[in-house]
Amino acid sequence: MANSVKVSMIGDKKFTANVVKVLRRALDKPTLDACGEEIVKLNQQAVRRGEAIGNSSKLPSNSDAWVKRRKFLSQFNNTGEAYGPKKSNLTFTGQLIRAITHKSNSGKMELEIFIKSSKREPYKGPKGPIGNRNLSNQKLGEYIADKGIIFVGLTLQAKVRCNEIIKRRVRSLMRLFK
Repeated sequence: MANSVKVSMIGDKKFTANVVKVLRRALDKPTLDACGEEIVKLNQQAVRRGEAIGNSSKLPSNSDAWVKRRKFLSQFNNTGEAYGPKKSNLTFTGQLIRAITHKSNSGKMELEIFIKSSKREPYKGPKGPIGNRNLSNQKLGEYIADKGIIFVGLTLQAKVRCNEIIKRRVRSLMRLFK
């Protein structure tokens, strides 16, 4: 059996400093923004398919009364592209999923996915607007999350895609250090 030698890269301060330097450069604003855009896109696609985030389960199905109400209200509203009266996908008008966005902070190497606090257009009925006219997308998102329905988050697929984006960036930086 050949002799073996253990080498600890963690204890090597110069090596560790170089790794940290590459990671800091790799997680710059364009890279974090690319990850953020990917996560937002995947969240929106999941909601359009009627899936909750995290546990790969379907969103709760609509009651018969709510299906009838959605059909009735769809006559007076611009419905979202993924709308269906029986489809439980939070996309009656599409306002809520269009409000999912991201913010990156390259200094802290952080990425935040959230719902913009933009004002919602109230639903329209046969006699004009109905419901809360001061409701923001953020407040509606909080209300839905309080009911245990998670539709903004990091899925396994999004983690894989972000890893790929970051790996590409690290590889391009490693070429610079040759």
